[in-house]
Amino acid sequence: MESNQLHESNSVGSDAPALTTNANAEASVVTSSAPRATKERSVKRFVKNVGSGWLAMLVGGLVGMATLPMSMEYLDKELYSISALVTTFLSIFNFLSFGLPPTLLRFFSLAFAEEDTARAHRILSTSVILLGSVGMFGALVFIAVYPIFLRFYSIPEYCHADLWILYLVTAFHFFQTFTLVPYYALVQARRRYDLTNFRRIFASLLRLVVLWLGFHIMGKTLLVLAVSSICSVVYELCSILLIAYRLEGRRIIPIPRLFTKSLLKEMFSFSIYSLINSIFMPLLISVPVLIIGRTLGKPSVAEFTPAVTICNLCASILAAFASPLTPLASADKKRTGGANLGRWVTIIGEAVAFLGFMLFVGVGVMGRDFIYLWLGPGFVTTTAPTLMVLLFGVVCAHIQAVNYYLALGSSTIKPHAFSAMATSLTAIVLVFCGTRYFHWSVVQVAICISMCQVVRNACFLPYYYSGLFNYDFFDFTWRAYRRPILIVIAVLLVCYFVRSLLPSYHPTVVRLVLGSAAVAVFYSIVGWRFMVGQEVKERLPLVHKAPKFVQKILLGK
Repeated sequence: MESNQLHESNSVGSDAPALTTNANAEASVVTSSAPRATKERSVKRFVKNVGSGWLAMLVGGLVGMATLPMSMEYLDKELYSISALVTTFLSIFNFLSFGLPPTLLRFFSLAFAEEDTARAHRILSTSVILLGSVGMFGALVFIAVYPIFLRFYSIPEYCHADLWILYLVTAFHFFQTFTLVPYYALVQARRRYDLTNFRRIFASLLRLVVLWLGFHIMGKTLLVLAVSSICSVVYELCSILLIAYRLEGRRIIPIPRLFTKSLLKEMFSFSIYSLINSIFMPLLISVPVLIIGRTLGKPSVAEFTPAVTICNLCASILAAFASPLTPLASADKKRTGGANLGRWVTIIGEAVAFLGFMLFVGVGVMGRDFIYLWLGPGFVTTTAPTLMVLLFGVVCAHIQAVNYYLALGSSTIKPHAFSAMATSLTAIVLVFCGTRYFHWSVVQVAICISMCQVVRNACFLPYYYSGLFNYDFFDFTWRAYRRPILIVIAVLLVCYFVRSLLPSYHPTVVRLVLGSAAVAVFYSIVGWRFMVGQEVKERLPLVHKAPKFVQKILLGK
């Protein structure tokens, strides 16, 4: 029940307090005039941030996959769906952040790039006071609409008491999440993504332990989720404040007299687009879930949300690759006027396409076995294809997410905002009409959502930013979308053909692991040869640490 979307969605997705040294070092990743040693340190730092992000995503994903069937087993589909609806309903209130979470990352990054710690302190004080106030307001409104929630979803009376406690705890967690947003932005702007990532790893493990103990001690009750949320609240509050204190000392204390209206106006002039984005992007999934719960019934929510859980994990893994670029983009904008941004788009886009479609191919070939072992045979026919379809949209979205993170640090996110509005509203209308009048299944809902994402992320946004960041749109889409998709189709056909030759078998963990490894190896060989560009290959540190003969094979020399 941990609601960290505001500061960890992507977190989305780096290193030490030295301002100019760090900014210049990271910006020199692609600057040929920088010393070789500085380049190596910059690459290592970037890899450390990305690697810790992936580790956090892996641990969080494994914990999520363990807790979901555990929750369903102890709570059954009815109670689990109710808890999922509470979390989804609360996510609608995220618009109260005014789009400030990514805006704060941008403003802190620019302040640190200019070594203006006084401005950074004003940003912190202003944002903590503002977000703490609106977080409290949102929590109170959320509590006030509790009776409406009960009636709208026809919540059975036997769980009202436990649900009320869970509802209150979730509201308080919402308030705290808003208040801590500036501290997450500050730490990430200092390029210490690794610290927040390791915090998330421990938080995931803590949640697993608390849920396991709670279900065994307290039994079938929503109070277990409330206790888990309380533990998350305490740990989140203590850990992020200690990390921020380690980096900034007493400057993390907000001072009311530093609340600056002019600074607030300056942040809002940028955050209006972030606000639109933060309102409508969560609606792309959350509102269809609520519609499914109303039109198709709560059991369909239980079939749809596991696919969303896995897609969120994959999205976080892909976002972790590009999210550290935001402070880097601010530094590059300051030093070179953004001369390197166009190359980064193509390099990171190719890398994310390679990784993202590996996940998609794995789900496409072994997804049914995975769902069978994870949730049981009752979910295979609906959740498995839903997962594959949604994941395709997620991969297409995150291939161009590098544009968002670079724009967040150096340009404008206006096209992201208005395209998010158009995409979400279109998907919501289609899902409502489809489920209400044409009896769509959850798989058809997933197809609708995924296609809306593809149009926005594979067509419109790359075309718009090709002009801003000075890269060729057709070259980028060929290298990051069209060529990878052709390769993926070929790989899937080969894998399906090979699997059709094998005798049918009962899924086991060993067979799932071996099959997934075989698919990953085959895809990696083909993808590395035909999908990954030479510049990406030559810049990976692990390639240069390999033996000489391995380097020649990997680099094609």
